[in-house]
Order: sequence, then structure tokens, then C-alpha cells
Amino acid sequence: MPLKRYVNNEMHASFLAALALVLITLLMCWAYLPGIDGPALLDDRPNIPSMNPAEIDLSEASAIVFGNGSGPLGRPVAMATFVGEALLWGASPSTGKAVNLVLHLVNTVLVYLLILAVLRAFGSFSPRASACLAAALWCWAPLQLSTVLYHVQRMTLLCSFFMLLTLLFALRWRECFESASRRHFVWGVAALCTAVLAVFSKENAATLILIVPALLALHPKSSASKRGEAMSVAFSRIFALLVLLIGGVLILQWFWIVEGYQVRDHTVMERALSQPRIVFDYLQQFFLPQTSRLGLVHDDFSLSTGLLSPPATLLSLLFFVAWVLLGFWQRSNAAGKQLLLCAAIFLLGHAVESTVLALEPYFEHRNYFPGVGLVLGVAFALSASLKKAPAIKVPILVWLFSYAGSLLVETGAQAMVWSKYELIVLQDVNSHPKSPRANRAMALLLAQSQNLDLALEYSDKAYPSIAGERSLDGVVFATALSCLSGQTLLEPDIRLMKAFSGLNDRAAREAMQLVIDRVYEDSCDESTVLALADRLQALAKSTPITSEHAPLLSTVALLENALGRYERALWYTDQAMSQAPQDIQLMLMNLHFCVAVQGIQGCVDKLRKLRTIEASGRFSPAQSETLALYKVGE
Repeated sequence: MPLKRYVNNEMHASFLAALALVLITLLMCWAYLPGIDGPALLDDRPNIPSMNPAEIDLSEASAIVFGNGSGPLGRPVAMATFVGEALLWGASPSTGKAVNLVLHLVNTVLVYLLILAVLRAFGSFSPRASACLAAALWCWAPLQLSTVLYHVQRMTLLCSFFMLLTLLFALRWRECFESASRRHFVWGVAALCTAVLAVFSKENAATLILIVPALLALHPKSSASKRGEAMSVAFSRIFALLVLLIGGVLILQWFWIVEGYQVRDHTVMERALSQPRIVFDYLQQFFLPQTSRLGLVHDDFSLSTGLLSPPATLLSLLFFVAWVLLGFWQRSNAAGKQLLLCAAIFLLGHAVESTVLALEPYFEHRNYFPGVGLVLGVAFALSASLKKAPAIKVPILVWLFSYAGSLLVETGAQAMVWSKYELIVLQDVNSHPKSPRANRAMALLLAQSQNLDLALEYSDKAYPSIAGERSLDGVVFATALSCLSGQTLLEPDIRLMKAFSGLNDRAAREAMQLVIDRVYEDSCDESTVLALADRLQALAKSTPITSEHAPLLSTVALLENALGRYERALWYTDQAMSQAPQDIQLMLMNLHFCVAVQGIQGCVDKLRKLRTIEASGRFSPAQSETLALYKVGE
């Protein structure tokens, strides 16, 4: 083919691909647009503090950026974007979701570029068309919606953005290094920088430590370069060494991992057995979505208790093992490397959140980056099919884009649901009738509509009675419903609580906080709250107090404080301090109630002890400010 004609064809193909990519992203924005005005959900409130742009100063912004506790590294890069959007456009869920949508658009372009680069490296047929289809499938998949329209998942979106850049830069580094170009240093530094930014956006990016070596090891070598073969061998060995090293770390930290399950209602073995089924379910939901099941509610997913309990556990495990083994068996040819590369991105992309760490078993946002591995597989398969049968290229592409369009339509329908909190709750409770989270949300919605009786029915599904006894969590939640509805909860319902134990899950803690807030606002039926507090007091005094009770004791002290019964609040903090004597926040609470009951002169010893601890540098600035309040009048 003459050079001029080749250049013209390349320009024409590039233009069509760019046009297709613009159309793909515009259609994606159109589908998602209804959900932009949706509400704040679940983790949004605890992770994204309310901000007044006019009043944010440097110290407050710094506290927000570096003070997040949702991950071991604090995720400051993602937190900085929350502050930035508040300063530029105002703090609201709709602003955050709009920024998320823009990030999703940019990530779609990066997915296209990454898959195009990989296809070209393998010499795949019609790479642009295949990459466009893969990008469309990835960004139009309904499974991605709960990541984009969930404000706090900016962390996942931003992490994926930097991970995709890291892989693109790593590929450029390899190409330059293999050709002995001096620019390989620039691309190496760029890859390292984006990897660091990815980790500080969300810790999932730690999977890059395995994904990057796998990508570089499986990258086809240039036939004219001896460096290519050496690099493939070197990175294969690095990958194997890292796998062994990570395996060793997991063994050494096994007791720490198991200890994390003390706050879960399942064991580490149940989680490990369940994850192959869950990841296979993710795969099914990506390509053949049951949209009624999609959303944030999956706490009703039945966990595996053995390889054959249920049988799908073993079948799912065998599927993924067969995928990897088939690729390894055929690793000497392109098809085997392609299978392994797809597995590396999809399975290793799940390595942090879908293995043995004590996290909730099922969340859709975990597929956002790993989904690239799935659509890369589609791109490889499409390229191979078009090469074998180029005459039917147009019908195949029309059919596949029609299939992708059907996913887009389903995504648009889901976005309509996500536009209203009531619609989200109704879909969740209808699709997940056994879900405690869905039933709690429905109960709260009904209580806000002053329908306490029906709200209590859903509350009973979330916190069922056992042998006629109600859990502390269930009674506290029912009391919160009473406060929301402005109606009285019958005292016999409260007396069904038999044990002073609970408030371990966040929903119950939030319910107790709601009760406390409503007491302060004088908008809760006093007789109901007093009956709850009296029942808690009776149970606490008849229960042998252990260290596990300390958080519950301090929370009930706050309830008694709201009721103005400081003697009881002081008793609760005394009991809590007997189990956690070095807890500074607890000591400050105890001082507060001591002063309220005995006056400052009766609490001098407590005050002196706290000042000694402050002088040792163990106080936070907020704790020092609290202690300073008690200096006046001493």
C-alpha cells in the first residue's frame, strides 16, 4: 500500500474512532443525567463533611483532606477533590455526582486508549473498532452506575483514573526501554507518580504491584529486540516473587486478619469461600445484568459454608481456576497471554476487596477498574473474529453495539431510580426483601410519613425477635422510628429487651444518635425515651461489665446527658472507665458529668490527671480546647 494512502486511511480511521468515542461518552452522559440530582447515601455523610465554602479556611481544609479514617492511608487525594469541588461549585450531592460523571467520562477515554495500546501490541485486527466497543461496554454497563452516582465513590473513580494512567505509562516505558530510547526514564517516573496518587486516592491501587509486572511480562516482545525477551522473563520472575512475598505476609498477619472479623457476622473462611461466587456474580451482572438486584443493598447475599454449600461455590472456583490454567497452558502463544492478561486485570483488581480482608462481602463499585479486564477480553475476541471473517465485520459490530446499547438503556432506567431516595428504597426492599439494610431504610421512610405501625413491621424484619426477646439494637431502632413519627412506642416492646449488649453495627449507632438529637430538639415522645433509658439502666446494673461494654456505656451516657440525668451519665462513664481507663475522650466525658453533679471543686483530681496527660502531648487540639473550658472558675 502506498504511504500516502496508508496515512490517509489511518487519519480516516482515527477520525471515525474519535467520533465514535465522543458519541459513546455523550450517550453515557445522557443516560446518567437523571441521577445527578439524587440524594446523599450511606457512606456519603460520614466521609464527606458538610462544608460552607465561604467559611473554609486552610486549617479546616487540611483537617478534611488529611483527617479521613475510611482507609489506613486516609485517601487524601480523593478528599482534596471534595474540598475543591465545594470551593469551586458549592458543596452538594448533585455537584459531587456531576464531578463523578466527568471522571467517568475521562476514564472511558483512558480505557479506550489502554485497550487500543494493548491490541496494537498484540497486532490485533481492527484495533480501533474493538477498543471502541470495549469502551462502550465498560462505560455503559449498569453495574458501573452505583460507582458513578454514589458521591463517596469518587475515591474509586479517582483511584481508577490514576491506575489507568499508570498502566498506559508502564506500556510506554516498556516500549521505550525495549527500543533503547532515553525517554523510558520519563515514562517510568510518570508511572511511579500516578501509582502513588492512585494509592492515596484509595488503597485498592496496591494491586498495581502485581498488575503492572503481569502487564509487562505478558506484553508481546518486539521481534527485532533482544531486550523484549529479557524483560518478559524478568517481570515474570518479579511477579512470581511478589506473589510469594505477599502470600508470606498474609500468613504472618493471619491472626490480625481473623481478629478483624470480630465485628462481622461471618467468619474469614465463609468469606473466602463466598468470594468466587460473588466475583462470578459480578461477571454475570456486568454482561447480563438483573437490574432489579443492582444497588447498594447486598447484605442478604447468602454466604458459602463449604465447597458444596451451595454447589455454585465449587463451580465458580473451578471456572476461575480453569481460566488461569488455560491461559498458563497456552502462554507460549498470543491467545494464552491474552487470557492471562485479562485475568490479571480482572482477578488481581479484586485482590484487595474480594479476598480475605474483613470487609462487607458484596459491593458493586469493586468492579469499576477490574471490569477493564472483562471488556479487554471482549476486544481480543472481537479482533480475532473479525480477522477470521472480515466480510461480516459490519453485521458483527452492529449487533455488538446494539447489545451495548441495550445495556445503556438499562443504565438510563437505573439512573431514573437513583434520582429519588424513595425510588431507591422501594426497589431495594422489593428486590431484597430479606435485607436488613433495605428493611431499615423502608422503616425510616415510613416513620417519616408518620406510619409507625407499618414502619415497625419492617423494623422487625431487620431486627427479628428471637424466642420472644428483642435485641438492644432493635429496640433502639424502634425508638428512633417512634421519634421520627412523633408517635409513642409501647413500653412492652421496650421490655422485650433482655440483654445489655449491642450498638455494634453503624445503623444501630446512628439510630441511637437520632434519638439523642431528637431529645435535644424536644421532638421525641419523652415517655418512650425515658422507658428506653430506664430499661437500659436496669439491664446495665444487672450485667457484669467487661471491656466490650465500654462503647455502649459511653453512648448510653450521652443519652442520659440529653435527658439531663447527669448522675446516671456519670455512673455510665465511671463504669466505662473501669474497662478503658486510658481513653482520653472517655475521661473528658467523665469530667463533664462529674462537674455537672459535684461542681468543679469536687473533680479537681480528675482535672489534674487530664492536665498531666495533656502536658505529655497526648491530646488532640480539639481535646485541649475541651479541657480549657474547665480552667475558668477553678
